[in-house]
Amino acid sequence: MFLHDAATKILKRKVGNGGRQPVADYIQSLAIKYFDDRAVLTTDSQHVRMIELTLTAQTEHPDPSYSTNDGYRTFILRSRVTPRNLR
Repeated sequence: MFLHDAATKILKRKVGNGGRQPVADYIQSLAIKYFDDRAVLTTDSQHVRMIELTLTAQTEHPDPSYSTNDGYRTFILRSRVTPRNLR
């Protein structure tokens, strides 16, 4: 289970009975979308066949020559995965 702390911009992961451990810093957002077998968005967990993860990260320090976003450069990583146990 993942938790994004927007105040500290830290992505954390909980494993087993332990506490949440940091996975990544400077994360602006984490979005998860679920799709059925026709690649249509779904909220029904029984029909999920593909998951899209979108992670937006920013640089640790602002770039003085970059005026957008208060000088912080951002990077978006997006991936669609098909878990083998959902086929």
